[in-house]
Amino acid sequence: MSELSPTLPTRTGPSLASLALAFAWGFAEATFFFIVPDVLLTRFALRDLRRGLFGAVAATGGALLGASLLWWLAARDIGPVLRLIERLPGIPLSLVTTTGQAVQADGASALWLGAIFGQPYKLFVAHAAAQGLGFWSFMGVSAAARLSRFAATTLLAAWVARFLVSPGRRIQVHILFWVGFYAVYYWRMR
Repeated sequence: MSELSPTLPTRTGPSLASLALAFAWGFAEATFFFIVPDVLLTRFALRDLRRGLFGAVAATGGALLGASLLWWLAARDIGPVLRLIERLPGIPLSLVTTTGQAVQADGASALWLGAIFGQPYKLFVAHAAAQGLGFWSFMGVSAAARLSRFAATTLLAAWVARFLVSPGRRIQVHILFWVGFYAVYYWRMR
């Protein structure tokens, strides 16, 4: 008769710490931090797509909580909120104005194009609140737009890691990509 040895259950999925970090980063970027959660999520995806996708959900939750706080502040008085946002790197006054006009013209649907053209989410939140858009409808669009963007960058990073970059070079490529991305972004926004 063979001896049965107990085995420890194997852990699957992301750690609580990685989910908490993604949530916190999503919250921070939705308020007054200036580096997108995609940096972290794509890093997760280099080794584990599930970790990246669960992180995308957590970052979306954090972004919605941060947006709720920013909404509350901007609905009361947008002036101080915009003055704080304008002090962040890569957010010139022209971008603040352009985003406000986009929200006025297109409502919450402006979020979809904003994500493509590098307009910070926090600006959409502040302008939507100040312009009296419906909170729940805006948050619904926000959830879909944020999760779609985070999931898309996560899936793209996992695909690149799997098919285009050797395992030994993934971290270097990740760092070079994001440094290049922000160099171009800040150059464009100056």
